[in-house]
Amino acid sequence: MLVIPYRFVTLIVCVLLAACVPSAQPAPVSEVYAVPPPTAEQRQQRLLRMLLARAQLALHKDQLMTPANDNAYGWYLQVLSHDGSNAEAHWGMREIGDRYLELAEQAFVSGNDNKAEVFLSRAQRISVTPAIAAQLRGKYTTKAPPENEFPLERRALSAKSDAIIAQLVEIAVLAREQSSRLTIYARTDAEGRWIYKQMRNAVNGYRLRGNIQLSKVPRVVLIDLNG
Repeated sequence: MLVIPYRFVTLIVCVLLAACVPSAQPAPVSEVYAVPPPTAEQRQQRLLRMLLARAQLALHKDQLMTPANDNAYGWYLQVLSHDGSNAEAHWGMREIGDRYLELAEQAFVSGNDNKAEVFLSRAQRISVTPAIAAQLRGKYTTKAPPENEFPLERRALSAKSDAIIAQLVEIAVLAREQSSRLTIYARTDAEGRWIYKQMRNAVNGYRLRGNIQLSKVPRVVLIDLNG
């Protein structure tokens, strides 16, 4: 009987097992496509979107022309320097102009005419025509009032100054002497009641007849005043 040494048996088994194991297949290589660089038009569109986003944010924060490095006017101006017909930038410029008109009117109402003129000047630099600015200015231009109408200076009235109280005393005394009804025009109902209280105290015991109406221009009108 033929006897095969153990080391040869082991070698034969290893060879047979290796023959049974399928050979490893190389991993598929994925195809790599080169990404082309953005075109000049794509780069410009990306820049415009970024500038418009910053402009819209500044407009939302009421940063119209200040601060110098982050304001809606400056961002929209940059957009128009790249695309002069950009509809969103032109819309934004009109929004800034309209907002300055609102601020100008608020300043006129509060009696700060100098500040109102600054806002009107900025509005005209952007989108507001001189005619529109003049129309707003005309609403608050000081005119000689009728003889029976007594304007009340807005800032003095807000401060409830001694000068405004003295003026109300004079008007109340005149209303009593002329037996005149009166109309108080005030910016708020509380302000109107305060005006009436000062006048009533000035003519203690005399019943002042009249009413209160809201108006942006505070004043007292003596309805039955004789010339």
